[in-house]
Amino acid sequence: MKSRTYFGHGLSASIAALMLAACGASDIASPGTPPGPTTPPPAPPTPPPASASINLVPAAGCPAGTAEVTLPAAGALADVDVCAISGTITADLTIPAGATIAIDGGTFIGMDGGAPTTLTIEPGATLFGSVGDDFISVSRGSEIQAVGTDTNPIIFTARQDINDQELGTNLVSDTLRGQWGGLILNGFAPINACDDATATGGTAACEASGEGGTGTFGGDNPSDSSGALEFVQVRYAGFEITAENELNGIAFQGVGAGTRVSSVQVFNNADDGIEFFGGTVNANFIALSGNADDSLDWTDGWTGSVQFLLIDHAMDDADQGIEADNNGDDNLAQPRSNPTISNVTIVGREGGDSDIGILLREGTAATLVNGVVTGGFSEGAFDIDDAETFARIGAANDQDIVLESFILDDDAPFLEEAGDPLDLSDTFGAAQNVVTDNATLQAEFFPGAAEQGVPVFDTSTLGAFFDPSDVVGAFRL
Repeated sequence: MKSRTYFGHGLSASIAALMLAACGASDIASPGTPPGPTTPPPAPPTPPPASASINLVPAAGCPAGTAEVTLPAAGALADVDVCAISGTITADLTIPAGATIAIDGGTFIGMDGGAPTTLTIEPGATLFGSVGDDFISVSRGSEIQAVGTDTNPIIFTARQDINDQELGTNLVSDTLRGQWGGLILNGFAPINACDDATATGGTAACEASGEGGTGTFGGDNPSDSSGALEFVQVRYAGFEITAENELNGIAFQGVGAGTRVSSVQVFNNADDGIEFFGGTVNANFIALSGNADDSLDWTDGWTGSVQFLLIDHAMDDADQGIEADNNGDDNLAQPRSNPTISNVTIVGREGGDSDIGILLREGTAATLVNGVVTGGFSEGAFDIDDAETFARIGAANDQDIVLESFILDDDAPFLEEAGDPLDLSDTFGAAQNVVTDNATLQAEFFPGAAEQGVPVFDTSTLGAFFDPSDVVGAFRL
């Protein structure tokens, strides 16, 4: 089995990426030139005897703030002696470089309303969960500082992955998902979905409770910081508590623009890869691959930005590449979801069951520029639902829908439905440099002749967060 993992980081005039291949994400190949053919994987190794065990406790003992535990053998999983974090952590904690640490149950960094606490994770560290209730949630006012490097990323993964790496088993598969909870950041940035129906969106009184009991979020500080995620991978996470209550790979809940998010991948999550619940946080160089619901989801008034976004959509059980909402209960809720997304490549999979490349609904606004949607979506490349969302087109204010400098390569570039008040193919056309023609991506993701032929939207008009771009799609020349 050869799983696909990526990092994108635009640091040179050549293609802006580093691609990591294989489950362990330890083999680094530069995509400045297309990658060559891969060697077929060897036959699965013989499973270890039942007595095999894994010892991950350092010779010097567990780092301060962690505790030694034994995870008992279960099925094909060997028993593991490991240092673990658990419960509510109220003192600053550092996970050393290269350490492997277990996440034992719902683990909260700081207490909402308590003293600020920082979880620092050094480059090359690995944290893993075993069941759906194993997750890390950063409380409002506290921070996670998870800053890896291109050669030593920080990895959040499943116990099966650790078992394979330590014992040479073959428990990880292309469809392995939902083996632990995920990563949640909570902040004091504005949201529009208030638990208190009398509160006004975007104020300190407008707070909400995260799915799965993952903490309170929301407030009135758009510059709030929840820390940093840089060169981070989240693998095999997500957990369905109920059909309407699920954990994502990474949930940004009311997270502010003081938070740094760059060079992050979410791989094979059981629900959404990344979901923004309101807030103002920005992110760049993001790869979302193999996720089973929506790759990127936003709701509740998110107004941040993303640049250089690769979505490699799952073949099975996948919905939208991007699913975008304002507020399902009140499409007019303020602050309105209104992010800016530039340089995105969304690749569906022919023969899969994914639905729509980009779906805007429930009153969201958005600026979407310099993108490619290709590869096959069962319903279409681009769709808009709900009257209040259509009302964002040509709204002539700062809460409208912009779609410019895009290739929509699909049998149905625009999903036109009975009752739609506008014909999207007429609304977004040559004047917006929207091309409904074949994409020519090279080596699956890199710009070809068609991409280089689309006039590029000038990202300097979007604000200081955005880097210059000379091509549509996630990878710049």
